[in-house]
Amino acid sequence: MKKNFEDCEVNALDAVCKMPVCSFDWKENGVHQPLGLVADDLEKIDSLLALGGGYNEDGSINAKQIDRLLLTEYAIKAIQELSAKVDKQEKRIKELERRLQ
Repeated sequence: MKKNFEDCEVNALDAVCKMPVCSFDWKENGVHQPLGLVADDLEKIDSLLALGGGYNEDGSINAKQIDRLLLTEYAIKAIQELSAKVDKQEKRIKELERRLQ
């Protein structure tokens, strides 16, 4: 279970804006994916965003993959940060409009 809860201090919006979204072709089947992320790129932003990599004990490749749950948590936090910015801007706009009247 979880313990030691604290408010999150991560600037998720900044991190999300640094995540390069790209298109690519899958090597195995040649299918083109028009929108995607690369685990190696996300790992540079937060090492916990990438799972696996290297080789298994039997010598097979342990393909690196994206931790989609953590990625979702970044997205949720970024949306919350954007929402707070919008709220602040709306209050500022209303104040400026009030001053103009």
